Amino acid sequence: IDERSYVKLTLMPNMNSCVKYNLCMLVTAELPKTPYTSPFKETIKEKFDRIALADPTFTSDSPVYMEIGGDLYTTILKTNTIQVDGGALVAQDSALGWLVMGSFSG
Repeated sequence: IDERSYVKLTLMPNMNSCVKYNLCMLVTAELPKTPYTSPFKETIKEKFDRIALADPTFTSDSPVYMEIGGDLYTTILKTNTIQVDGGALVAQDSALGWLVMGSFSG
C-alpha cells in the first residue's frame, strides 16, 4: 500500500498569469525547513533591485514550504543571466521570475 500523500496545484508567477504549471506534488514531513540560520543583509537584495525576482524575499530566513524538482526546473529556465560580484552571484531568468544562485556571505 502506498501511504504517501499527494496534492495537485497550479504554480504561476505573480507577474504573468498566462504562465501556469499544473503539478502533482508529494507532501512530506521534511518541509517546511529554514534555508539559512539567519537572514542576509539587505545589501544583497539591493544588487537585484532592477529585475523581477521569483522570490523577492530570498534573503529572508523564512521557511521553505515547496521545492520543485529538476524536471520542472529545466522547463522554466530562460537563457538570460546576470553575473554579480565577479560571478559569485548569478541571476538566471525563468518563467517564474529571476532566480538568484551562487555563494555570498551575508
